[in-house]
Amino acid sequence: MERSLKIDMTRDKHVERCKQRAFDYLDRSDLKNSVASSIGSMNTRPDCELPHYLATLGASLLTANDALGWRTLIEGLRRWSDDQASQVWRSDLTRSKPSTSSGR
Repeated sequence: MERSLKIDMTRDKHVERCKQRAFDYLDRSDLKNSVASSIGSMNTRPDCELPHYLATLGASLLTANDALGWRTLIEGLRRWSDDQASQVWRSDLTRSKPSTSSGR
């Protein structure tokens, strides 16, 4: 019998777990695994997927060995995540509205 390890959890809980795991790696001075874990874990959910520019920034911070910069980026993920959810919600509303064009 095959078991799935996927656990249903809220989007916010998923983001917080990803962030905590990244902080745990940073606390052990493991910047490489912090970046890899964070990007990989966030991208497992379509509603949490990091935009390419944030993943690239993470890679740049890793190359520069900038743990403080990475920590700052992780702390900002919550705000980005909330903004992203708000944009998705608004775009869903816009798509569901009937067209009001006059056909000119």
